[in-house]
Amino acid sequence: GVLATAFNGMLDNLERAREEEERYAAQLETRNRQLSLLYGLAARLGDVGKGRAAWRSALRILVESAPLRWVSLYQERSAGGWELVAAVGPGRPLQPEWVAAFLEGAGEEAVEGVGLPPGTLVLPLFAERRLSGALALGGRQLSPELEAVLPSVRQLVEGAFAQSVLMERLEHKERIRSLLLAKLLRAGEEERQRLARELHDEAGQALTALRLGLKVLEETSNDPESVRRAAGLREMAGNLQEELHRLSVELRPAVLDDLGLPAALRRYADLMESTCDLRVHVQADPAAAKLPPEVATALYRVAQEAVNNAVRHGRASAVTLDLRLLRGQVRMLVADNGTGFDVLAWRRRSPGEGHLGLESIRERAELLGGSLVVESAPGAGARLTVTLPLEEAALPGGEADGLAGLDRG
Repeated sequence: GVLATAFNGMLDNLERAREEEERYAAQLETRNRQLSLLYGLAARLGDVGKGRAAWRSALRILVESAPLRWVSLYQERSAGGWELVAAVGPGRPLQPEWVAAFLEGAGEEAVEGVGLPPGTLVLPLFAERRLSGALALGGRQLSPELEAVLPSVRQLVEGAFAQSVLMERLEHKERIRSLLLAKLLRAGEEERQRLARELHDEAGQALTALRLGLKVLEETSNDPESVRRAAGLREMAGNLQEELHRLSVELRPAVLDDLGLPAALRRYADLMESTCDLRVHVQADPAAAKLPPEVATALYRVAQEAVNNAVRHGRASAVTLDLRLLRGQVRMLVADNGTGFDVLAWRRRSPGEGHLGLESIRERAELLGGSLVVESAPGAGARLTVTLPLEEAALPGGEADGLAGLDRG
């Protein structure tokens, strides 16, 4: 009897140990599935900044791993109203306005029950402490596994959602800033063109008439003193006319509109060589004469700003302007033999602190979808490369690649 009792007790202990082991194994398997769900969800949520397809990929993890019948994500728009961002699973997702109504007054609590399809749970999502979206989960009954990790799921989705909303707002602000800057630059170019035209047409013609009148006075006057003064005034008027012509060219060279960018660059080089102790070498693809007006204007301003920087800050004595049409792009290279500067220090600077000309060049390039590359070092001069995209229709006479030999030494 004693031996049988001990044997039966041992069997009971073994059975309890086996049951405990099975229970532990089941818990471990459940926990592994939960961790797999959270890990897979977190990995997919890392890509949601790429758009709605990435959101659908992330939500599909919940449908497949939770499992759920369907999942949908909603977002409140700044202009008012809600919209469906992504949905995965069969059937029609909840209408966005229904979701907004269900969440009204719910605070941070999940919403389920009255008014919602059976087995539906709506989780409010917050961005910057403000209700900005919702995650709707649909299934006949939420599994205990999902119930256990639901707070973690919500935390992961809400974090990615808040980041996505913040990025959208920043991108929206950047688009507005770019539009305003483009409008400002366009208005500036129009005003430059108007002033250049007035200087050339009105002031220029008035000075020409004045010089002719003074010349007649020189030739007809019998008073030597009057003749001397008229000659002096005519010379002053001539100098003033030359200065007005220089200002007119700097404001908006007519040759840029009439003959295109290569001719405008050569004219600008002539102007700089005549007014500064500077040699300017221009290499330009002749096909660039038919670049779109906004591209030609931007590159002309880039050349102006870069050459001015080379003279004023770099104390350069020689500058090269190299304009090339490449496949689907136009590239402007400006290189000088000036003092150069520390590019890393420039990149680390505070906004608005020094090298404002480079900032102007960068913004002009980015407004047209292009880029600026700056290469320099103290004592080694500087190289600025601006590359702008060109659509096929904008390329004159087909693609050009490399220089076409229109040089100016």
